[in-house]
Amino acid sequence: MTKGSLEVKGTMELILCRYQNIWNINLQLRPSLITGIMKDSGNKPPGLLPRKGLYMANDLKLLRHHLQIPIHFPKDFLSVMLEKGSLSAMRFLTAVNLEHPEMLEKASRELWMRVWSR
Repeated sequence: MTKGSLEVKGTMELILCRYQNIWNINLQLRPSLITGIMKDSGNKPPGLLPRKGLYMANDLKLLRHHLQIPIHFPKDFLSVMLEKGSLSAMRFLTAVNLEHPEMLEKASRELWMRVWSR
């Protein structure tokens, strides 16, 4: 499974991490840039498409309730997603993966929590 930017996609990794022993899967996180993936695929982020944004807001509510995790839109959503982006975070996670691969899941979760849960 590829680790995307710090967007809601991280929720899927959170679920997979939580259930990997129960489902007997070997999960391998890989830092990547969602912006590059979106550009190459011709896709646009939810912040730029009103219908995607509405869907994402509703989906977050459902995920928060179903998974019992404190997930919220960042107060400065556009700044976090469009200006800050995830390049430095993905570079950091790549370094973690190279030097201390056993810490990648923990570091990924912490970065995700800082954006979506605090």
